[in-house]
Amino acid sequence: MCNWYEYDLAEWEVRELVEHYKLTSHSLREPTEVFANGPGVVVVNRGDERALERMPWGLTPRTEGRWLINIRNPEFEPWKPLIENKARRCVVPATSFAESSRDTGSLTRLQWFARHNRKPFMFAGVWTKWRGDRGTNGAPNVGEHRLYSIMTTEANAVVQPVDDVMPVILTTVAEVEQWLTGSVEEALALQRPAADDVIKLLADEKKAA
Repeated sequence: MCNWYEYDLAEWEVRELVEHYKLTSHSLREPTEVFANGPGVVVVNRGDERALERMPWGLTPRTEGRWLINIRNPEFEPWKPLIENKARRCVVPATSFAESSRDTGSLTRLQWFARHNRKPFMFAGVWTKWRGDRGTNGAPNVGEHRLYSIMTTEANAVVQPVDDVMPVILTTVAEVEQWLTGSVEEALALQRPAADDVIKLLADEKKAA
């Protein structure tokens, strides 16, 4: 499953996938790799505005250890209210993502995927509030935190040799708006594998120019 992704893009590139006049808030930082349970940037729906916000890609109540969501999984039920609440939907900017082999699940044997020409895309996601400790043993951070998770679906033919599932990928302004503002049925209609020509498997030296 996807447990590591990267974004290497400027704010204007995010605007190309969001109705630009609605996007507010701060700029993106330098290229960033995001790990499960680590901090990332998401675009949240604020009615007539879209805002870039930082929050952890993390755990949520009643789904310990889950940072990915699949509505076809029996464990989806706790997530249903978040999908139904448009204010709790979000999209996650990315330029590549990693899948660990179904045979090992090891982070040392990752396969990376990206769009052709490294064009940016969005993951469909949701966010929620959670109260607990998000710190370390040496530096606890107890309080209320906002966390996000990424929707998944069946793998397409490109990802399937590595894993049976993949993130839900949005590549157009229309798809982003459909996820953020559409009805539940319209939003969940996007939970489908990306077309086989949308992404490609990268060589091992994924960071090479």
